[in-house]
Amino acid sequence: MTNRLKYIAPEMSGYNKAMKVFYDVLEIVKESYEQHLETFNKEEIRDFMDVFIQKIDEAKTVGNSLQEKITIVKINSIIGVQFKFP
Repeated sequence: MTNRLKYIAPEMSGYNKAMKVFYDVLEIVKESYEQHLETFNKEEIRDFMDVFIQKIDEAKTVGNSLQEKITIVKINSIIGVQFKFP
Protein backbone atom coordinates (compact mmCIF):
# COMPACT_ATOMS: atom_id res chain seq x y z
CA MET A 1 0.00 0.00 0.00
CA THR A 2 2.79 2.45 0.88
CA ASN A 3 4.31 2.06 -2.58
CA ARG A 4 1.10 3.35 -4.14
CA LEU A 5 0.92 6.34 -1.83
CA LYS A 6 3.76 8.01 -3.68
CA TYR A 7 1.43 8.30 -6.68
CA ILE A 8 -1.74 9.17 -4.80
CA ALA A 9 -0.36 11.49 -2.12
CA PRO A 10 3.35 12.09 -2.71
CA GLU A 11 3.55 15.01 -0.30
CA MET A 12 1.63 13.35 2.54
CA SER A 13 3.47 10.04 2.18
CA GLY A 14 6.86 11.72 2.45
CA TYR A 15 7.86 10.58 -1.04
CA ASN A 16 8.62 14.09 -2.32
CA LYS A 17 10.74 14.87 0.73
CA ALA A 18 12.66 11.60 0.41
CA MET A 19 13.34 12.27 -3.27
CA LYS A 20 14.56 15.79 -2.51
CA VAL A 21 16.99 14.42 0.07
CA PHE A 22 18.13 11.74 -2.39
CA TYR A 23 18.87 14.29 -5.12
CA ASP A 24 20.58 16.63 -2.65
CA VAL A 25 22.90 13.80 -1.58
CA LEU A 26 23.47 12.85 -5.21
CA GLU A 27 24.53 16.43 -6.00
CA ILE A 28 26.97 16.45 -3.06
CA VAL A 29 28.53 13.17 -4.19
CA LYS A 30 28.81 14.42 -7.79
CA GLU A 31 30.50 17.63 -6.64
CA SER A 32 32.90 15.63 -4.47
CA TYR A 33 33.73 13.34 -7.40
CA GLU A 34 34.44 16.28 -9.71
CA GLN A 35 36.60 17.99 -7.08
CA HIS A 36 38.55 14.79 -6.46
CA LEU A 37 38.98 14.30 -10.19
CA GLU A 38 40.55 17.77 -10.52
CA THR A 39 42.95 17.25 -7.61
CA PHE A 40 43.67 13.53 -8.05
CA ASN A 41 47.25 12.42 -7.48
CA LYS A 42 47.92 8.69 -7.82
CA GLU A 43 50.91 9.04 -5.49
CA GLU A 44 48.78 10.51 -2.70
CA ILE A 45 45.54 8.60 -2.19
CA ARG A 46 43.41 10.53 0.31
CA ASP A 47 40.16 8.61 0.62
CA PHE A 48 37.59 6.29 -0.88
CA MET A 49 36.85 8.58 -3.81
CA ASP A 50 40.53 8.65 -4.79
CA VAL A 51 40.64 4.85 -4.69
CA PHE A 52 37.57 4.78 -6.93
CA ILE A 53 39.19 7.17 -9.44
CA GLN A 54 42.40 5.13 -9.33
CA LYS A 55 40.51 1.91 -10.10
CA ILE A 56 38.74 3.55 -13.02
CA ASP A 57 42.08 4.80 -14.37
CA GLU A 58 43.60 1.33 -13.99
CA ALA A 59 40.72 -0.20 -15.90
CA LYS A 60 41.18 2.36 -18.70
CA THR A 61 44.95 1.76 -18.80
CA VAL A 62 44.43 -1.96 -19.19
CA GLY A 63 41.78 -1.22 -21.82
CA ASN A 64 39.28 -3.30 -19.94
CA SER A 65 36.00 -1.44 -20.32
CA LEU A 66 34.13 -4.38 -18.79
CA GLN A 67 36.17 -4.05 -15.60
CA GLU A 68 35.47 -0.30 -15.60
CA LYS A 69 31.73 -0.94 -15.87
CA ILE A 70 31.87 -3.52 -13.09
CA THR A 71 33.72 -1.05 -10.86
CA ILE A 72 31.13 1.64 -11.53
CA VAL A 73 28.30 -0.79 -10.71
CA LYS A 74 30.01 -1.72 -7.44
CA ILE A 75 30.44 1.92 -6.45
CA ASN A 76 26.84 2.71 -7.44
CA SER A 77 25.59 -0.08 -5.22
CA ILE A 78 27.77 1.05 -2.29
CA ILE A 79 26.81 4.71 -2.55
CA GLY A 80 23.24 3.94 -3.53
CA VAL A 81 23.10 6.33 -6.45
CA GLN A 82 23.52 6.02 -10.18
CA PHE A 83 26.47 7.72 -11.84
CA LYS A 84 27.69 7.88 -15.38
CA PHE A 85 31.40 8.57 -15.49
CA PRO A 86 33.44 9.70 -18.45
